[in-house]
Amino acid sequence: MPRLLALALCALLGGAALLVPLPAPAATTAAANSAALMAQAQAANPTRYAFALSKGAELRATSDNRAFSAWWQPASGTPKGVIVALHGHASWATDELYLWQPYAEKYGYAVLALQWWFGGGEATSDYYTPDEVYPLVSALLAAKGTKPGTVFYVGYSRASANSYAVAARDAASTGGRYFGLVLSNAGGVMSGYPPNQQIDAGAYGSQPFAGMKWAMYCGQKDPDPTINGCTAMNAAKAWVTKYGASVLLFIDDPTGDHGGFMTNSANVESALATYASVLASASAVPACTLNASASVLTVGSGSTLTALCSPVASAYAWTGGTCAGTSGASCTVTPSATTTYGVMGSNSAGWGAAASLTITVNADKSPPSVPGGLKTTAVESTQLGLSWSAATDNVGVSSYRVYRNGTLVASPGSPTHTDTGLQAATTYTYTVAACDAAGNCSAPSPGLRVTTSTPVAVPVCTLSASPASVAPGGSATLSARCTPAATTYTWTGGSCAGSSGASCSVTPTATTAYTVQGSNAGGSGAAASATVTVTAPAPTNVLSNAEADCLFDWGEDQSPQLLSPRRPGSLSSAPYYYRRYTTSNSYLGVSSADNRLYYVDASGRFSDLGLAATWSTQAGCR
Repeated sequence: MPRLLALALCALLGGAALLVPLPAPAATTAAANSAALMAQAQAANPTRYAFALSKGAELRATSDNRAFSAWWQPASGTPKGVIVALHGHASWATDELYLWQPYAEKYGYAVLALQWWFGGGEATSDYYTPDEVYPLVSALLAAKGTKPGTVFYVGYSRASANSYAVAARDAASTGGRYFGLVLSNAGGVMSGYPPNQQIDAGAYGSQPFAGMKWAMYCGQKDPDPTINGCTAMNAAKAWVTKYGASVLLFIDDPTGDHGGFMTNSANVESALATYASVLASASAVPACTLNASASVLTVGSGSTLTALCSPVASAYAWTGGTCAGTSGASCTVTPSATTTYGVMGSNSAGWGAAASLTITVNADKSPPSVPGGLKTTAVESTQLGLSWSAATDNVGVSSYRVYRNGTLVASPGSPTHTDTGLQAATTYTYTVAACDAAGNCSAPSPGLRVTTSTPVAVPVCTLSASPASVAPGGSATLSARCTPAATTYTWTGGSCAGSSGASCSVTPTATTAYTVQGSNAGGSGAAASATVTVTAPAPTNVLSNAEADCLFDWGEDQSPQLLSPRRPGSLSSAPYYYRRYTTSNSYLGVSSADNRLYYVDASGRFSDLGLAATWSTQAGCR
């Protein structure tokens, strides 16, 4: 904001409030929004706006310059807590400051109100989204040195409907988690709202509200019970509880309407009393106990250790075995020896004392049962597969030992093994033993004799085409003959590509080379090839009668003065196929004796016009 405008606003507001100069805007339109919204808030309710100024509230443009926030805190020292209040639809941050400031002053709390509506319209785009609200709020709280777990977050009406998604973002934040208590005031969970759908879809884990504390209000006289009233808020209570929250206070006001929470001071005092108890818990370090799902184990079995802390811890520090370095409230272990584990919990007040627990591990001396049902799954010339029935153990089987002719060749973790590198046509004897994690192994299974197979030669194929040469439009059959026999065939070339049989029929449009490769259990042989040649017929000078008629018609079009009148048909007189034209008493004909075109004029003189086939080509008749 230019300095002149900042000074003008300060004068307009009477100098009673701390007006924080807005940062230089990135664009003129963005800069106008925060200032315009302050002016709108003042015009909408001058009394409440003047109240904020009279109390010395700090009005600050948001970091993106689209809106503003209002901050008030007691003049005497650090506030005991912070009430963060978001207004309902078409309302103002100064309204929330006006309503909450007297209570905050009474109990020594600060108030932060965010103007999250942009002053025009009621679409979702006319408000900050939860993804935009939380970074703004958390940044303001951090700037004021607010401790995690000490904030009373309040959303009214439309802000209540958004409070669940904002709370999920606080719960998922790293190093923050400011909200000690959330108040959803007359605004239920909208199942079709995308931020809530993200929660249902597991975007924040299976228990996104674990450890969060909630308060809720509904008025029996709310005009929209399924959206904002008690039906909606009872559903919201069940929803947040399902996802790990604890609802400490549920106000079902029999005489209250949609805005009944603030109009009845008893409701406000009840919520603030709950907030005070949350603050008291937040000021105490966690006292933790450590429980185990089993404290006496045999080698190879496991146990889950769980820390239970009061008040709830926000971080944990573990010692002992594989738990060392764990940061959650539980740790699953499988100790090989007796081990002592310890855990400390911390919150905003600091670290509590360590709790410890010893898991006793008894030695396992019982071997697993002998594996049964040893059999082959596939036998080839250089490898074979083995499988057997799983063995049992008092703790658990950790591995098997496979012996070939008495020599250990593998230690698989499951009851299968493929033995490779074998000699063809050779007999081997296999046994299997089962072992547990303590090193106890069973006796070997009964032996299984297996003889590897004799290698199969790859097919050597030839490919023949019948016939090997075809005229255009003609067909040929390609046949593959392989020794030893092939079980599959791979073709390339023309329409044979992709064929899988031993033969392929083709009608090539041009000379084409084809190949086939035969395969069997021994592998794939070399590709054999054959070519089908397409031979075009030799050109001929002989004209059919139909071709001659086409030629005569063309001649009549070209020389109507000599060849008229047009004749509908032709005559034959060996060796001529001809037409007679009465007007000129002339003839045009093709001789079958020499396949030439002749013209006879009225005097009977013959003219040899050349090969009829040449004229037919020129006329487009062939």
